[in-house]
Amino acid sequence: MPKSERGFIPILAPVLQSRKTAAVLAFIAAIQLGTTMMGWVVWPCPFYRVTGIPCPGCGLSRGCAALLRGQWHTAIKLHAFSPLLLAGIFLVALGAALPPGIVRPIATTIARLERTTGAFGVILALAIVCWIIVLTKMFPAGGVVKGILGIICALYALIWGYQHKDEQGIASVVQAWLGLIVVGIVVQVLTAVLVHR
Repeated sequence: MPKSERGFIPILAPVLQSRKTAAVLAFIAAIQLGTTMMGWVVWPCPFYRVTGIPCPGCGLSRGCAALLRGQWHTAIKLHAFSPLLLAGIFLVALGAALPPGIVRPIATTIARLERTTGAFGVILALAIVCWIIVLTKMFPAGGVVKGILGIICALYALIWGYQHKDEQGIASVVQAWLGLIVVGIVVQVLTAVLVHR
């Protein structure tokens, strides 16, 4: 592998470079968002159905639909990552719709960015932001001792945040944090598998 190719493995760029993959993903996203905007539940969350506990992705479709209606506050309240997902869907749709000559430089730039920054680094940074937000609620509501425990042990802060998410108004932040943990694990496993092939 050339020196310029080393680094983290791109995830979004290969999707943009494959018109068929981008078209299929954009089509699925359009159906999901369209039906959500009409109030239909086409793809219910299997995790929520089995456990009764919202998964890290619960609220993303409704959040994106709210964004398309111009309801930013509702979208963020439903899921903190709904603007990022909608931006990703828009990028993938562009990858499917635009000619390869236009998509190629965009995908190359995104691949370079993904290789140098690494998806895991971005995920970690976003998880730290979620942790800090929970800590800002934890100190006044839980007291200094619980706040210090939250600083020492992020898992304690996550559990406290989950238990108090509704009363503190941080449900979307806690969902995002849980989602980042799951995505971080998946990215690390995929990176390990793809690197050692």
